[in-house]
Amino acid sequence: EEFDYEEGSSRGPEHWGQLNYPKWKTCGDGKMQSPIDIQRQNVTVFPKMKALTRKYKAAHAVLKNRGHDIM
Repeated sequence: EEFDYEEGSSRGPEHWGQLNYPKWKTCGDGKMQSPIDIQRQNVTVFPKMKALTRKYKAAHAVLKNRGHDIM
C-alpha cells in the first residue's frame, strides 16, 4: 500500500507503521529512524577523527518514480 504525507490521511505519517505491515512497522514504533533530530548539546566532537570513506560498487538497478519518491 502506498503512503502519503497528508496529515489526517489514512495513508499519512501517523499511519505509516500500519501500512505494508510488518515491513514498515518501525515507522510506527521506531525511535532512531530518519530524520533524526540531533541536539547539538548532546554531540561530542572528535577533531582527530578521520573523514568517512565510501566504497560503492557499480550495480544494475531498476528505478520506479512513485510520484513522491523514487524507489
